[in-house]
Amino acid sequence: EQLLHALVRAPCEQLAALLPHLPPSDGASVPPETAPRASDGSDVSRGIGGEAAATVASTQGVEEAVATQLALIGAAIRFSDTIHVGGGGSCAAHPVFAVLSYCWPLLQDASRRGGPSVLQALLELHGRAMGCLGGGLAPLLPSILEQIGTTFCRRPVVGALECLTQAIELYGESHEAPLSDTLERFVDAVCGWLASTAAPEAEPELLSAFFELCHRCLVFRPQLLLSLPCVASLFDAAAACVAHQEFQHTRAAITFLCLFLSGTDAANLYRESAAHCLQRSGGTLLRYCVQGLASASPANLVDHQIELLR
Repeated sequence: EQLLHALVRAPCEQLAALLPHLPPSDGASVPPETAPRASDGSDVSRGIGGEAAATVASTQGVEEAVATQLALIGAAIRFSDTIHVGGGGSCAAHPVFAVLSYCWPLLQDASRRGGPSVLQALLELHGRAMGCLGGGLAPLLPSILEQIGTTFCRRPVVGALECLTQAIELYGESHEAPLSDTLERFVDAVCGWLASTAAPEAEPELLSAFFELCHRCLVFRPQLLLSLPCVASLFDAAAACVAHQEFQHTRAAITFLCLFLSGTDAANLYRESAAHCLQRSGGTLLRYCVQGLASASPANLVDHQIELLR
């Protein structure tokens, strides 16, 4: 425990010194494709005056330094996963839990101020903490889920989707309410973006991770997903991706839809949700499948689309 505290003390001191130099977020989420561009399509930041450009460079340097310190804390947690609390002691006595509690105000501040690299490092830290502590993370889990949800709505990053996937697998039975709330925020955010963007294939990694999250949720805790009020919007969003060109996220959407429509034993109580979606939008899904098979989709997606039609 003393060694772990010694390992994280210096990164925490660095975080305390660096974070005040990052501006707090205004909470607005800006889709990647709507970032400011010049009339010729180039990045506006290239034309910023010298002083402003220096400020941007300075902020980027601070963000890189903050991400590095978070990665160091995450590495210390990762190498603590073999520690076991003996004598029937509570998981709250685990040194990693104590370290997280010690770091928590700094982690909260990082989630409010950080850019994509900082948020990705923070979410990887949370993932390592879940893997290390398992159920012992329960006292902090509602706060972590709130942080993940707020982070994703502000700046959608793949790490948030991966982190929530891991949380559903580990805590789906014991923390259904906060997980359901966070999942609903994610689904609303991604479906809203897909419905409004002019470039729905601009974020293939994000969409792949999102549909993988939805698929894993159907496998482990189908009621979390199928009981959401936005499940019809999710079905429509996945259907719209069926005729996309990019392989990974399109396959992920098709894989999710196949399980959504075929169901599992655990999902039998919620079959009405899937049946309602198929009755409401089945024709649209069929049209996208035929469109993909006819011309829109690359050859390596044909087998997946045929499986969906079955």
